[in-house]
Amino acid sequence: MKPSDIENYFSRPLMLPILIGASLLFIVLFFVSVTTPKELPPLPPAPAKVTLFSPTGGVTELGKAFEKVIEEFRAKDRLAPGMRVAIVKNGKIDLLKGYGLCEAGGSDTVDIHTVFRLASLSKGFTALLAAKLVEEGKFDFDDKVTDYLPHVKLSNLEYTNQLTIRHLLSHTTGLPRHTFGNLIEAEVPFEQMVQQLRTVPLTGPPGRLFAYQNVSFSLVGDICETVTGKSYSELLDEYIFRPFEMNNSSSTFSGIVMNPNVAEPHGYTSKKTIKMDPEYFAVAPAAGVNASITDMSKYMMALLGHEPGLISQEALTEMFTPNIPLNQDNRYSITWKKLRKAEYGLGWRVFDYDGTEILHHSGFVNGYRAEIALCPELDLGISVLTNSFNDFSNRCIPKFFDLVMEQKEEQQ
Repeated sequence: MKPSDIENYFSRPLMLPILIGASLLFIVLFFVSVTTPKELPPLPPAPAKVTLFSPTGGVTELGKAFEKVIEEFRAKDRLAPGMRVAIVKNGKIDLLKGYGLCEAGGSDTVDIHTVFRLASLSKGFTALLAAKLVEEGKFDFDDKVTDYLPHVKLSNLEYTNQLTIRHLLSHTTGLPRHTFGNLIEAEVPFEQMVQQLRTVPLTGPPGRLFAYQNVSFSLVGDICETVTGKSYSELLDEYIFRPFEMNNSSSTFSGIVMNPNVAEPHGYTSKKTIKMDPEYFAVAPAAGVNASITDMSKYMMALLGHEPGLISQEALTEMFTPNIPLNQDNRYSITWKKLRKAEYGLGWRVFDYDGTEILHHSGFVNGYRAEIALCPELDLGISVLTNSFNDFSNRCIPKFFDLVMEQKEEQQ
């Protein structure tokens, strides 16, 4: 239509009243809309503090089993302020579930990327790193410690010369239980603690008795650094975190304090936060890894053999083969009611639980509690991360496996 046609169209006699009427109608509708209150649409419901993932779109049988455990402790008001749970089954995530807050009294809820300290679950990472370096020919588990760290000496020269990397990873050094734990908490530099090992009376020769350690265990990190020329933190990034796509993981104090999505640590009462403390990062190979529950789900699936390109079966066998009974140091029969035998491999406890092998470790440091357990026979893994120490974190996994075993018996 040409401009002249438009002009002729609006100059027709009948069009003028129509245009005036349309304009008046528009004006009336406009004033009605601005002067009459509109009913606002309902607000969306507030997001729940519990998030749930299941590949089936609902709660699985394993999820229901864990729900029973949760409700038992909720009734007793014994849950942590914040908690994340991951269950993996048959190479898939069966459940990612979260409860609570990053900080008691706050509003930020924990999510699948919220970072917790793993404490002694770190020992499994160190054992895995060592296994990878063994496969590369950097050293052997039965090599002498002094071949790589000649400055390390025990109070007995003969026992010093017998000490191997396997002894470090299996807590069979001959040192008394928790040697220099007091110095770790006093933040004495790691090198000074190592120098003082020569002053500690031994309980026997290496390999004879299990006695849990953090200082001597962390010497494995020094050996890894010696043979590669890289720091322990760099090695974890290179060999584990990046290949496994554990994108929220780190192994330094700065790695957790600089992260904006962190579950704050709480004291025993779980009511107040406590100071984020660098203690035990001096023994990072024993207690320094930080991770989210998403990271832990990937880690567990790899440990159950679903990432053969990242972890060989030979490495898994080496880590999970028992080296020593837990003997008098075993406190786990208190919570693992059906425990028949408890032993230690390399960085992992190995349980015979009512005839089923379960690989387990727990950790507690600076107001964080972490748990992990794997059952290769059932292709099942569970990890629980909490930001306080409480009854739940200590007992939830044994109770979960009791329910799993009951389900297994019912299906047979």
